[in-house]
Amino acid sequence: KQMSKIAKEIYSRYPYDGKYILDEARLIICQSNVKSKELQQRYYYAHVNPLGDWTGGMNVDTGATNRKLGSDMADSVTGGGLHGKDLSKADVLFLPGGMPGTKHLRECKVLCNALVKANEEGKRLAAICAAPSVLGELGLLHGKKATCYPGWESHLAGAVLTGAGVVTDGNITTARGLGYALDLGLELVSLLVGENAAQQIKSAIQYDQV
Repeated sequence: KQMSKIAKEIYSRYPYDGKYILDEARLIICQSNVKSKELQQRYYYAHVNPLGDWTGGMNVDTGATNRKLGSDMADSVTGGGLHGKDLSKADVLFLPGGMPGTKHLRECKVLCNALVKANEEGKRLAAICAAPSVLGELGLLHGKKATCYPGWESHLAGAVLTGAGVVTDGNITTARGLGYALDLGLELVSLLVGENAAQQIKSAIQYDQV
């Protein structure tokens, strides 16, 4: 509860990308668009922005379904979680996968209901690693080409399994695992913004694998 309180307090002051992690007794605050020194004065007991100051957007919501989602290595929470969020306004609902994150995603009724509704409306969904299993268990992959982390295929009910790194079929994009994260990101940029934007990003980061 204390962790959730701190996360909500930070997010109310700085409504930008951020993540707050409790690693045993150590609190780690990673918050964009604020000077680390400013945060350190307020949260003197925490480890603030271990990688330095950084810039983030305010249109990316990484809401957590509970305090364990967001990091497989520690308990974590993002600003306010999913409660009170209007998921119908999202351009894409993205499931990051990993464990135990995927399990928590599947257990979140708010998220699962939003996924089903978004799919009915033809809105874009994406999942990587084990997370395509959530879409499969919700019956959203019937007749669609899809992929996932090896060993999770049985959870993709009705899907046409391809084993590819990244697959888009209609409004749903799935990716096999972390090694295809960049490919997935570029695929989503291409679908949401346009191929030119994806090519510009590829050039800027010198990525020529896809």
